[in-house]
Amino acid sequence: ILSDSKHRHGFLHRLDVPGSGLILVAKTYEAYYDLQVQLHAGAIDRDYAVQCRGWLNWHQRRCIEGCIQLVEDTTTQNVLSTVDHRGKPSRTLIRDALHTVLDEVALSAMVVRIVTGRRHQIRAHTSHIGHPTARDGKY
Repeated sequence: ILSDSKHRHGFLHRLDVPGSGLILVAKTYEAYYDLQVQLHAGAIDRDYAVQCRGWLNWHQRRCIEGCIQLVEDTTTQNVLSTVDHRGKPSRTLIRDALHTVLDEVALSAMVVRIVTGRRHQIRAHTSHIGHPTARDGKY
């Protein structure tokens, strides 16, 4: 399958292009079709370790729901994601959080699960609840 361009050389999914997101590749035709079914059925979980600003109380907020809309930044020509009622429904689950202070800045490290998989969903959702991702110049 790796040399078969009709099956995209086994590549099934690329998340958060051009970032350092998940790449899903099959090594056999059987795995390709099996993973394709799982992707379309929503049966593949995508968990991420995320560091955000501030101390997030994950006991009070275990789920972030908000419609995400793509908005073009006219000054930089970049497309950003924002939570807006006109966007597509999206959901992010928070599993746990640790707190620390680095250079006098409060930070939370958490594990999140993307349920819907919108563009820049984690960035948009964490920013929306007042805890933007740390060291991220876009949001």
